[in-house]
Amino acid sequence: MQILLIEDDILWRTQLQKMLDEIGFEEVAVCEDIHEAQTYLSIHTPHLIISDILLGKHNVFDFLSNSKYTDIPVLFITVSEDEHFYERARAFKNSSYLIKPFHGISLRATIDKMLISIEMKQADMNGVTVRGIYHEKITIKPAQIVFVRSERNYCVIKTPNNQFALKRSLLNLSAELGNEMLQVHRSFLVNKSRIEKIDLRKMMLHTEGGELPIGIRYKEAVVHYMNEIREL
Repeated sequence: MQILLIEDDILWRTQLQKMLDEIGFEEVAVCEDIHEAQTYLSIHTPHLIISDILLGKHNVFDFLSNSKYTDIPVLFITVSEDEHFYERARAFKNSSYLIKPFHGISLRATIDKMLISIEMKQADMNGVTVRGIYHEKITIKPAQIVFVRSERNYCVIKTPNNQFALKRSLLNLSAELGNEMLQVHRSFLVNKSRIEKIDLRKMMLHTEGGELPIGIRYKEAVVHYMNEIREL
């Protein structure tokens, strides 16, 4: 397993290398800043990134949110107890979080839990699991979804014949469902293949499940999608 460690504090960098070695991870690449990490990732794709959040004047969120890296699991580490950092870390689809200082066993437990979670997601083949009316588990694939509507702490997933409520943020659900979905409003994701008509003049789009609003800030993404369709 290849790990990329991004840490600018020499003491923590040395300590983390020692912890990872004791756990049994031998393939660990080390970068001291975002520039070095960018150079490394242009050539290699590690199985896991372990990164401090604050690297000099920069934070690593903006760097790792690049679409080139979003499929790589990330363990964020920091001395800060700022809840805003935690919420930003949660927005990444495969991530975990540790506040320094922590023990080697905590590091190992966190990595083990991440690996199990990744394996389960891969087994689900990019779908989401919901509960049916009899509390049975149902896996919904992106292709089955017409649209997703956000309601406070829940998302309502609309399929052609049913709808299911799931306690998940729209941001996290979008990351799980992948590129088949397009966010068209702060409260709506829509399956691209289920779009029947787009009316930019009225800022609405039509699906088999009904009309959805297009938010001003998402208009550019909708236009980009329309241009992609024209090129096919």
